[in-house]
Amino acid sequence: MKKTLLSLVVTTAVGFTLCVATPEAESISFEEIRVRLYKKTAVITGVATMKATYKQQDISGKYRFLDVFTRHKGAWKAVATQLTAVASGK
Repeated sequence: MKKTLLSLVVTTAVGFTLCVATPEAESISFEEIRVRLYKKTAVITGVATMKATYKQQDISGKYRFLDVFTRHKGAWKAVATQLTAVASGK
């Protein structure tokens, strides 16, 4: 049961992050995903590497993300998302 719940939350978080941050994503991969549950709140952090455009600008790169969800009336609802570009080291 717990594994299924975490899988659902992670899948939802990934979709939410993708939808909000990169409406025109060509490719995206995730690493370092961490899920923390606090009663009816889930906090998901990780790193996304993407090839994407936003408003016709190239935003490809690596980003750290944080998504917050709350369980309301039996369903997980996204309440916040945040992305920060990771320095490329160039």
